[in-house]
Amino acid sequence: MGNAPAVWDTVDAPEQFTLLLDRLNIPYPEVRMRPPARLGEWLFKTRASCGGVGVYPATQARGIGYYSRRVRGQPASVLFIADGRRARILGYHYLLTHRLPGRPFAYAGAVVMDTVPASVSACLERWVCELTETLGLRGINGLDFMLDEGRSCCLELNPRPTSTLELHEHRMQTGGLLMLHLKACAGELPAPVPTATLVRGLQVIYADRKLRMPRVAWPDWIADRPVAGTLVGLGEPICSVHGEGRTVRETYESLAHRSRCLGTRLLLQEQTPEAAWLSAHP
Repeated sequence: MGNAPAVWDTVDAPEQFTLLLDRLNIPYPEVRMRPPARLGEWLFKTRASCGGVGVYPATQARGIGYYSRRVRGQPASVLFIADGRRARILGYHYLLTHRLPGRPFAYAGAVVMDTVPASVSACLERWVCELTETLGLRGINGLDFMLDEGRSCCLELNPRPTSTLELHEHRMQTGGLLMLHLKACAGELPAPVPTATLVRGLQVIYADRKLRMPRVAWPDWIADRPVAGTLVGLGEPICSVHGEGRTVRETYESLAHRSRCLGTRLLLQEQTPEAAWLSAHP
């Protein structure tokens, strides 16, 4: 239950998707199909990229893909639900990344934004509504964008429920978000979901070495728990750490503290989420 194959064909083809963005007056990083002259200013994205895997500096281009100009800012996303004609935003998020061997932009989690500038929310609401109307989007979808000093730049549309969905499940009173997804696919746009009282976040913990999982008493803030004896390779995900706070800063600090606690148990190096965000928001 979700979007039609034609939608996927459009958003997965940079030539088609950028033409659509141009028509809707949605800004995006410059895209080229051939190598640009100054590779240092560009990224290379393989056709099969997902979760930041398959994105490289243009100087390390490999496989079949395209070039996207580097843009400044904080990677972010918006989760929304659509009924084929209308859309409603469920939440905004800061995205975390982690540098892994051969995967310098791997997805490493997300933190819900506690405040969203009016200019950003107005911009994103227009984008998701126009994309929904044009493509006939259905169900829960995600859109990644770059946020820089109150300006937004579209990166990609994910026509499916994304991993940030679990950061909003606690706001549901009955049925859950997947039930809303199914109803929206059938043409029923749900009423607004209640506002959260706490800011939630999650961080993916990656192995910094080959690791056979010991028998661990997992705390309740750990999800995606591997079974004891599982062999986890270098750079593979181990589990997810969840945190919360009254503000984005408190949530980042909660994730950092809990990732350190987990690292001590598993003897992993510290994986602090988005230190750059914390230093830029004193």
